[in-house]
Amino acid sequence: MLLATTNQICQEVAPVPFLWVLPLAIYLLSFIICFDSERWYHRGIFHPALGVAIFLGCIVLCRSTANIFFQVLTYCVLLFAACMVCHGELVKLKPAERHLTSFFLMIAVGGALGGIFAAVIAPSIFTGYWEFQLAIWASALMLFIVVMRESQSWIHEHRPLTAMLLVASALTLPQLIGDESITDATHRIVSGHQLLAIAVALGLLAAAAFRKDSILNRKRPGLIVQAGVVAGLIVVGGVLLVSIAANLVTSSLTTRNFYGALSVYSIDNNDPEKHSFKLRHGLIAHGIQYTAPDKRHLPLAYYGPDSGLGLLMAHLPRRSAPDPLDRSIRIGDIGLGIGTVAGFGQRGDYIRFYEINPAVTKIATDPNGFFTYLRDSSAKVEIIPGDGRLSMEREVAGGNSQRFDVLVVDAFAGDAIPVHLLTVEAFGIYLRELNPDGVLAIHVSNRYLDLRPVIHELADRFNLHSGWIHSDGGTFTVGSDWILLARTDEVLGQPEISNKLQSLDSQRKVRLWTDDYSNLFQILK
Repeated sequence: MLLATTNQICQEVAPVPFLWVLPLAIYLLSFIICFDSERWYHRGIFHPALGVAIFLGCIVLCRSTANIFFQVLTYCVLLFAACMVCHGELVKLKPAERHLTSFFLMIAVGGALGGIFAAVIAPSIFTGYWEFQLAIWASALMLFIVVMRESQSWIHEHRPLTAMLLVASALTLPQLIGDESITDATHRIVSGHQLLAIAVALGLLAAAAFRKDSILNRKRPGLIVQAGVVAGLIVVGGVLLVSIAANLVTSSLTTRNFYGALSVYSIDNNDPEKHSFKLRHGLIAHGIQYTAPDKRHLPLAYYGPDSGLGLLMAHLPRRSAPDPLDRSIRIGDIGLGIGTVAGFGQRGDYIRFYEINPAVTKIATDPNGFFTYLRDSSAKVEIIPGDGRLSMEREVAGGNSQRFDVLVVDAFAGDAIPVHLLTVEAFGIYLRELNPDGVLAIHVSNRYLDLRPVIHELADRFNLHSGWIHSDGGTFTVGSDWILLARTDEVLGQPEISNKLQSLDSQRKVRLWTDDYSNLFQILK
């Protein structure tokens, strides 16, 4: 649960130390509290808390539009409740002193096995980050087993209100998810008439359970509560399974490695003119391409003609040179995606991609795959494997500066930021890779973080001309934010570009990011 929660938080925000330490601190805090004294752990508090946390966790997990604060808070509360219950129940099972050595050894072994599962086994057998769903359901299941084994626990008592609350929560959870695939699947399994019949039956059962002298309660007082818990387990497990199955059924390809989960989706299958494939990393689209021969060369998604990069590529002064031999340009791109930037390439151009994720490279370059930007490009294309900044640092140190006319920084995984690409040291490397009149184009579209103040401080530090271009998107293009930076106004001063540039001067002030300092809290939206 600890490692799955850490992955869940980091994959869509940023892999930064604070978001690693926060779940670990919660885990250790619960361990200290529970093992300090048995008086800190009360089943009457933490069992309901776990139930509420799982209920909220399922909703947030299936609703990708949830606020980042609410997401992180919900996941942390869920982790704390699960850890308190697991550690609290573990303390209750603590044996006599002579067996404590093997007891704590088994705890350590359990932790090691959990680490091995999350770090080694799950990436091998799952094509998505599904160990989080598994950990949620397993926590609830183990709690059910523990309280069922103890004859004096609350699950064996006459608690009709508890049972009704559990069943009501189970019935309403699929309706609150807000995910069409999950809701539709639920409706296919249980129709409206069936739901009504279930509600009536539960009402009659609850009414009977209210009478302590009924046959039901005399034979087994806790049966109604146990039925409610089982119903909750089934519904929560169903919601989590359907959320996983929905991704598998709708995607044409799913794969996962150390760098995250990738999925390819087919869109508008019944319309050849609009049919396209989309690559998604986590919950974020990383590229879309038409399959129609007359449209598949068009840059889509965040790279449309009205985007910052689209305007830059369309109005580079060198493209208007009288001599065709002088029109070729050199483009660098940190982050391959599906190779959309190759769609801007013309005969004589050179495009150099830097890509750290081998799975992305395989999807983009597959000769029989879904995307054709790379193999259709008129430019010469080269892909450099490994971290883009480190690769360029080696080039500069070896006196092999690429002298790019345009350098694109678009290496985000989901909405997570590789912070080391947005520091003073990184910008120093970028500028040494650029021509004197070259342009640095940084993709800053993000649901949670406003990166403009960070780039503004970097622009001031290096005395760069800069501006921000926002596009609302259109057909198969999505809203995007790009920041363009250059040493001179030769390119950014073009009317078609300068008229769309918005100043960064009005942005909030933040401290300059370096390899030793960055602060995501300052730029939260």
